[in-house]
Amino acid sequence: MTLSPRAGAQRSAAIVDPAPGQRRALLRSYGANLEQQEFGEDQYAAFGSAFELALAARVAGRLPEFAGRGQLLDASVHEQLQGTAQPTGVRQVLHHWALLMDQDLTGWLPLGQAQRSAAQLPVASAAAEVVDQALGSPLVRVQGQRLQFRHEWYTQFLTADALVWRCTAAQELAGELRQPHRRDLAAWAVPLHSDPGTVRDLLRELPDEEFLIGALYGRLGPVADQVALAEGRRCLEEAVTVMAASQVVCESDFMYMVVPDKSSSRYEQAVFHAVGATASDGRLLEPLAQLMRQTDEAFRRGANHGAAGYRHAVPALIAAALADGVRESSERLPACRITHAARLAWSRRSRHQPATAAKLSQWGRPWRPETSA
Repeated sequence: MTLSPRAGAQRSAAIVDPAPGQRRALLRSYGANLEQQEFGEDQYAAFGSAFELALAARVAGRLPEFAGRGQLLDASVHEQLQGTAQPTGVRQVLHHWALLMDQDLTGWLPLGQAQRSAAQLPVASAAAEVVDQALGSPLVRVQGQRLQFRHEWYTQFLTADALVWRCTAAQELAGELRQPHRRDLAAWAVPLHSDPGTVRDLLRELPDEEFLIGALYGRLGPVADQVALAEGRRCLEEAVTVMAASQVVCESDFMYMVVPDKSSSRYEQAVFHAVGATASDGRLLEPLAQLMRQTDEAFRRGANHGAAGYRHAVPALIAAALADGVRESSERLPACRITHAARLAWSRRSRHQPATAAKLSQWGRPWRPETSA
């Protein structure tokens, strides 16, 4: 069969990776709206050839708002495996290879080991050709008797995908993801779930600050974004209630204590940090403002029971505590965690628009002291 010039050009485009300078132009020509996606062309890093870029751009156009790279890779893998006779079986073989690499902490497998181990899988026993289909998949590359995935993201995604398929409960999956070498896999696993309850369980079982920040920034998909937002609001409202019934008593120039003492869980501490890091979005301004006001009041109530010399300096003590200049006897106040995280987050990028001056001004009213009944 003789290829036409046009067919030959398409075949070349499918196997020759474009130069870095050409990728952005190609993505635009394929319909990718880079201005509305946080990572821009970096979101397409796993896709090398012009054909893969075209496929990814087309898939991205069908994804919901705030879909992250996990959902993009999931949809792209699904599309690419549809070209095989047994896409589900091929995916299981790819899962097997990814888990072997994960187990051995390596980025490749000897080709012979990959073939022999895959041939023992139940799916291969039912259809022997599924291993050959997996070897011919565009997701893997065989060079010098080594099998590896075409990009590190494929390795991470397929490992997370395999764990999601294997684990029947969120707690079981969280246990797998808590292993030290799998720390980065949670960001791939969470977007694969569409049930808010499961996502909530995963967030609570994996109390990691950076993980929660990614969720609140919209990087883990729309479900995780809304669940993390609800969790942030819940933790803030509970902290407001606690501070409304508390006093912050200064014991010295460098120490204060909260009465009655109530410790936050590790998860709550991580949520407070994530809320502070993403505060510029303005989505939690109301409970944040309420928490700051109740923290102020708690300091003022505590000053009435503390040493007389501290009463005149309450505003300075509040400012020093929120700036980490004064340490607490037990653990850092929620307001302190939030302000500390907010200071460190100036260079971060969110998918949400920052709060406007008009919105901020709603919560900038002057403080009015509590009045006794």
